[in-house]
Amino acid sequence: NRGNLDRLLLTELAHDDVTLAARLGLNEALYLTPEPPSHEPPRGLAVLLDSGIRMWGVPRALAVSAALAIAAREKHRDSVKVWRAARSEITATNLFKKEGLIEHLAVLETSAHVGFALPALERALAQDTFTQAVILTHPDSLRDEAFRKQLAASRLQGGLLGVVDAKGRFALHALPLANRTPICEAQLDVDALLKPPKNKPVIVPFANADRKSTRLNSSHLVISYAVF
Repeated sequence: NRGNLDRLLLTELAHDDVTLAARLGLNEALYLTPEPPSHEPPRGLAVLLDSGIRMWGVPRALAVSAALAIAAREKHRDSVKVWRAARSEITATNLFKKEGLIEHLAVLETSAHVGFALPALERALAQDTFTQAVILTHPDSLRDEAFRKQLAASRLQGGLLGVVDAKGRFALHALPLANRTPICEAQLDVDALLKPPKNKPVIVPFANADRKSTRLNSSHLVISYAVF
């Protein structure tokens, strides 16, 4: 009972105008929706991260967190691939290693939205029809007419679109986009996440340590590392 008007069942058009309008308004009209065979569910997961100007700052870190959470939840997948949008291209990113995570967070793009990279993602998934695409971007992109046109023209229908902003609001939508509520929503407490820990000294001195001494032994370094 959800979909685009061009996917309406032909029997819905047999109703008169008033009845059809009421069925559409009450989400009672039926649509044709392509679904993968029940014995062939999506085996892979492909995540595309938006690194454009709208994602600078806190949204960038929260998008990475959302990508890691989605990947951790999909334990039945055979493979999880992550790409970063780089204008009209995509770059493979390894968020599951410290080096790859730091490298991703260090790269900033100036594109307005991730729509320019959608054709590159389609080419990367052309030979893998059983991989579900997940796009993570900013809520402002949903209000960008150019992005919505590129998204509607793509062949990524059946995937997911996640949006996250600087205030910690997250929502996950199903593709194709329609006038319906998100699949799931969450509100993160950004202030609590970014607040430094309280009452945790960086270095815990020994009781008999000389206060004038500036030398640190291995125990001090271990405690300092554990705190951070």
